[in-house]
Amino acid sequence: MTKSHEEILAENEKLSVENEELRRSLGESQELLHAISRGEVDALVVSRPGGDQVFTLEGADRAYRVLIEAMNEGAVTTNSEGTILYCNRRFAEMVKFSLEKVIGSSIYQFIPQADQAEFRALLQKPGRVELTIRAEDESILPVYISINSIKLSESDKAFCVVVTDLTEQKHKDEIVAAEKLARSIIEQATEAVVVCDESGKIIRFSKAVSRILGFDPAFQSFEDIFDLRLPIVKKLSPVSAALRGEFLLQVEASFERRDGMLFHLFLNAGPLKSANGKIIGCVVTLADITERKRIEEALLKAKDELELRVQERTADLTNAKEELECTNEELRLEIEEHNRTEIALLEAKDAAEAAAQAKSDFMANMSHEIRTPMNAVIGMTSLLLDDGIPNPEHREFIETIRMSGDALMVIINDILDFSKMQEDLVILEDQPFELAKCVEEALDLVAGKASEKGLNLAYTIDKSVPNVVIGDPNRLRQILSNLLSNAVKFTERGEIKLSASAQKLNGTHEIRFAVQDTGIGISQDQMDHLFVPFSQVDVSVTRNYGGTGLGLVISKKLVELMGGEIWVMSMLGKGSTFYFTIKAETAPGDPEMLVEDQPQLVGKHVLIVSDNRTNRRILGGYIYSWGMVPLVAAKTKDAQNWIQRGDTFDVAILDADMPEMDGLAFADEIRRHNKTLPLVILTQIGQHLPTNHAYLTKPVTPSQLHRVLTNIISMQLAQKSEQTRAVDKEIQTSSLRILLAEDNVTSQKVAKQMLRRLGYRADVVANGIEALQALERQPYDLVLMDLRMPEMDGLQATRIIRQRWPDNGPKIIAVTAYALQGDKEKCIDAGMDDYISKPIRMNELAAILELKKFAEDS
Repeated sequence: MTKSHEEILAENEKLSVENEELRRSLGESQELLHAISRGEVDALVVSRPGGDQVFTLEGADRAYRVLIEAMNEGAVTTNSEGTILYCNRRFAEMVKFSLEKVIGSSIYQFIPQADQAEFRALLQKPGRVELTIRAEDESILPVYISINSIKLSESDKAFCVVVTDLTEQKHKDEIVAAEKLARSIIEQATEAVVVCDESGKIIRFSKAVSRILGFDPAFQSFEDIFDLRLPIVKKLSPVSAALRGEFLLQVEASFERRDGMLFHLFLNAGPLKSANGKIIGCVVTLADITERKRIEEALLKAKDELELRVQERTADLTNAKEELECTNEELRLEIEEHNRTEIALLEAKDAAEAAAQAKSDFMANMSHEIRTPMNAVIGMTSLLLDDGIPNPEHREFIETIRMSGDALMVIINDILDFSKMQEDLVILEDQPFELAKCVEEALDLVAGKASEKGLNLAYTIDKSVPNVVIGDPNRLRQILSNLLSNAVKFTERGEIKLSASAQKLNGTHEIRFAVQDTGIGISQDQMDHLFVPFSQVDVSVTRNYGGTGLGLVISKKLVELMGGEIWVMSMLGKGSTFYFTIKAETAPGDPEMLVEDQPQLVGKHVLIVSDNRTNRRILGGYIYSWGMVPLVAAKTKDAQNWIQRGDTFDVAILDADMPEMDGLAFADEIRRHNKTLPLVILTQIGQHLPTNHAYLTKPVTPSQLHRVLTNIISMQLAQKSEQTRAVDKEIQTSSLRILLAEDNVTSQKVAKQMLRRLGYRADVVANGIEALQALERQPYDLVLMDLRMPEMDGLQATRIIRQRWPDNGPKIIAVTAYALQGDKEKCIDAGMDDYISKPIRMNELAAILELKKFAEDS
């Protein structure tokens, strides 16, 4: 039975009053029970239809039980463990158990698991809460549970639990909520929905009804305000039909609003019946199809127009058929011509690829043919210069030959690299490497030239830079060496400083490098010529300094491949600073730790004497970070005063190149006052110095400095009597067993002389077969293997060596004039351990041998 809005409001109000009365009665019953349990009641008056009856204390007990049995709530008494001592019949009815089964059972049997924690909390702090109980048939009842404690003795107490069934209240609440929901659905419906009572008046309607009518139709007769017409202009009375028990489904009708606007509607209507089947109203839904009708009429009109056009078009197509056939014939001929062209293009493509391969092979051969004699020229001239030429004119001739050879090699390398980049043949490697080691290797490449020009070379790496990153160390070293070489080339005096810092960007690191020099500088109007192939800022630059102008172009391309950018800041006559960035991910690594591993350094006093501010700052920073105490002097006079007045130091670091008094002279001065102070001299590469001191070549790396200081302090702690000795790794002798496989006699001589200068001895073979025979006769620690040799080349020999000696074979280093993309990968795939290209540089060879020696010592 559908109720009116006023009836629902009245019934809702009545339910609220009943609910409040129920709660008040429950509260009074709980208070009475609590008072009786405390012994505060002497007599009890029970009102009955026949009159009031008074019970004494004994009678009150019986009345108390009668009252509990007559309650509409369930009542339970439990001990502290939850065992039911007593319950009334109402509680037994709620849980659908017999009274005998309930008494003696646990109350937790009737409390669902989810509510037991809250029920236990109520036992600790009596009160009232809404929970649920579970009946025997597993049905769940919503209830109010109220608990009062009853003190039985000093150590024991019981609990009085009153359970009020909320099922009916919940049901009434659900009815009210459902009525509200139905009303809300009708009011918010997008379609026009109308509910009429038995008289045909509108009692409910959606907002869409007001939109169609243009006014509020509440409590008006539906058929008075909706003049609905069927397509045959017959009046339609859907409410009357529905009140007679009829149903109208998907009836199309029209309706003209008071302002003359015409609506087309789809109508549904049906009766509303009460529970006993009586019709008490009806529901009418109206779907506005006005726009659809307009579209249908437009479509019909368009259809007629389209049919006419189709007829016209059919005639046109008939005429065009013959023209199409002619066109098809022309297209067939064009397709045949296209196929012939495509075949020609494929042939041209194959020819281009073959030409590209031929070019690549030519470049490889050219690289080999040029680098092999250049290796001999550069190597031999370097050895001659190291031996010392007494005739100044002859020495000048040899230096000219060597410098020309170096310049030619730079040009060759730049052209080959530029050629690879033009053809997009450059592929970056992704491998973990130590960034500091890569920087130091780049500095090593220019240290000799900087030493010759008397330039101070230094570098700093900020703590923000990760120790190990993933990237291409060779290409990064190439960028750094290009910028450093330019800095050395265009700087006549002063210093060159390399610095690195980093910042985190979206899970990666952006590492920024800066190469700063005190050279000739670049004017603002000349900077546009930078990073342009075969271009330098001024013709006079090429004339005075040489070069192809490709170094910066190659560096820019490599920087961009690494996700960064390169730029320059410069002032003419003041120097330049080239900046570039790369993006790299960090990698787990085990870099050399220089701080916590050597606690004997902590607290040691170190004297640093250098006229160069950058050297003082960098050395002082290293020493301070290791827990040592640096005392820095810019002048030898200051340091001399400190020593003469008795200041004590554990070690002294002296710059060999100082204007007032050089490091060696100052070392002799120190020895006159202190015979035992260990001295470390900072020298340039190539300086021939006495061997009664320890030496470090500039730029000083933290690992070298740390190792020297650790050795000195360790010897002091061990109280060894021997004098400190030179630690320059290049002049130490070694027991490494080295085999040189090289077919070119000149290259053999160059390599043997370089090895001898570095303190090594090597056996020589001319091809891969002889190398295998030599390894059969005796084991070797290291093989320097040329790639191109007669009878058996280096790659084939390496593969056989790895097969014959898979576990204890020698380290194999490729020595080749190749310089093209993929050469190093071929060497590594064949089983070689490293790669060095011709012409061989002394510092590169020394670095390779030092790594092998370090591995042997470890």
